[in-house]
Amino acid sequence: MTMHMSSSGNTGLPGPHRAGCVFDEIRSVLNRPDLSDAVILETLAESRTDQGGVLSPRDLVAGLGDAAQRAGLIRTLLVPAPAHGLDMPLHDLNPPVSIRLTRLLRRWRRLLPAAWPRLKRAAIIARSR
Repeated sequence: MTMHMSSSGNTGLPGPHRAGCVFDEIRSVLNRPDLSDAVILETLAESRTDQGGVLSPRDLVAGLGDAAQRAGLIRTLLVPAPAHGLDMPLHDLNPPVSIRLTRLLRRWRRLLPAAWPRLKRAAIIARSR
């Protein structure tokens, strides 16, 4: 038995959507390969751009207009901001004081036994006025 499955989620959409050429064009013009078909479809549905009647989002989907007009309309679409990888790193950028001063504490513990006999022999000079 043969089973036919569609890999695209846009099975009920008209011609240009089915091929995905409009979605690919929008991704390439905006240089945003992270945009999904659903986000682009939602953006086109909510688009209220008016460029003096030159080209509308419906004309874009229908494949009308030359390349410059289509690119101009695509650049005016309000798409969500890109998801970037600038989240907080896993390591702590502000460690506690005990961790920051560990090197100094180690050095102090290493030098203290060597300096301890000298500290005992040093005379304390105190003047009274």
